[in-house]
Amino acid sequence: MRTIGNVLSVAVTICLVSIGFAPAAGAGEVSRVTLFSDHGTFNSQLKDCSRGVLGNYEIDDSYKMAEVDALPTIDAPSAMVSIRVSFSQACSVDADKYTRSVEIIAPDGTHSPLTRNDALSWSYTSDSSIACSFLSCRNSLDVYQVQFGGVGQSGIHGLRFSTTYLDRACSFIEDFYVCETDVPYSHSFVWPKFITVHRTGVLGDWEIGTPEPVPTSIEIKSWTVNQRTLAVFEDRVATLTRMQRSQVRAAVTSNPSAKKFICTGIRYYDQPMSLNIILRKRAKAACELAKELNPALSTWFQNKRTWAPSYVGKVLLTIKSPAS
Repeated sequence: MRTIGNVLSVAVTICLVSIGFAPAAGAGEVSRVTLFSDHGTFNSQLKDCSRGVLGNYEIDDSYKMAEVDALPTIDAPSAMVSIRVSFSQACSVDADKYTRSVEIIAPDGTHSPLTRNDALSWSYTSDSSIACSFLSCRNSLDVYQVQFGGVGQSGIHGLRFSTTYLDRACSFIEDFYVCETDVPYSHSFVWPKFITVHRTGVLGDWEIGTPEPVPTSIEIKSWTVNQRTLAVFEDRVATLTRMQRSQVRAAVTSNPSAKKFICTGIRYYDQPMSLNIILRKRAKAACELAKELNPALSTWFQNKRTWAPSYVGKVLLTIKSPAS
């Protein structure tokens, strides 16, 4: 695998194409734009093919900008944050030759991949700019979405943009100029200060799932929520230990007015989905014991993934009581 180094453009950058972002989804929605046109700072250029064709105008394949529909600093749990990334391909007029991906970088340096939303992303060709009136440029808008949970690392989060593609590689061998086709390349750059997240420590509704409906005879508009975790389970073990049973008993007895008892088995985000079966068994065992101790409880068990290593292998108990 060959890596392209930094390419510092000395040309005056213009927008080769009119890669516009779609209007924000909701009225009054926050929107901020970061330009990647300073390739020396962002290393966002993959290929420069200007060659003086249009004077100082830049003709290249590069990332152009990113729009984020959130403030620079947010509290979590958060609403869904959309990241719209524009990419221009002016050097190659064929189909999109680049495979692009984005990872979010936590404050401790760990990387988590984001999934491209294909329904919101698109690609088209254009000749609307000065450069593209001579070359048919391909423009792409890649949309990624992320929702920050209430538990995890607070601090500055970055984004890493990675690209792989095939291209020609030419060099002089003795007296001959030899070119090789379909040579694999990889390229990446980092936006170090994408967003600052403050974790409140409270899981959002979308993290713990929606419990069974409360009977219509009970009309409760607000809840007091108490959360605690059971001790870590041994690998592939689903039965409750004596300590874990005592922890469930303590959770039930310390919340005598509770109406809802939610049990969530937790795995790390990059662990295989095959673990979900045993996670649900662990959660079910905890909720069955809670129901046995207090038959009036409405119980619900489920499994979720987390980016917080301290929660891996545990069962999270969420106890909801009517607010006084």
